[in-house]
Amino acid sequence: MKNLEINRIRDPKVAYRILCEFDNVYEPPLHLRIVDLALYAKKLVSKGYVYVILKDAKPQGFVTFYSNDSVSKTGYLFQLAIKPDCLVKGAGYNLLKLFEKVSCENGMEKLKLEVYDSNVHAINFYKKNGYKVVEKASDKSSYMMKRIK
Repeated sequence: MKNLEINRIRDPKVAYRILCEFDNVYEPPLHLRIVDLALYAKKLVSKGYVYVILKDAKPQGFVTFYSNDSVSKTGYLFQLAIKPDCLVKGAGYNLLKLFEKVSCENGMEKLKLEVYDSNVHAINFYKKNGYKVVEKASDKSSYMMKRIK
């Protein structure tokens, strides 16, 4: 697709700007769930992965995850967000597949994420891509999992 890029973010300041830009895409917003977004961004880029999908140099979506748990061999998806007016068809799918690919390359055998039970759109998206609800994470959310090996 013309003028489309997916880039890994390694600079905590850039990751912080992305988190802030997508803050209100979430319900509830990220800043209400994460006390210090700047510190969180630093942790994500130093211990995990942050990728952004751009169209004409404008962020359309991003994904954050860890795929370094050598004990349980589980990759953990933390955020996957797409702007409501996204210009890139399949942006969420491409970012999810990137999470799966990197996790597989890092030796992960399972993929896990937490989703709010009220987020029916996300639950259906993950189910369509092979994830299954495995247990409650809290009174408002559930864990979903997929085996990749």
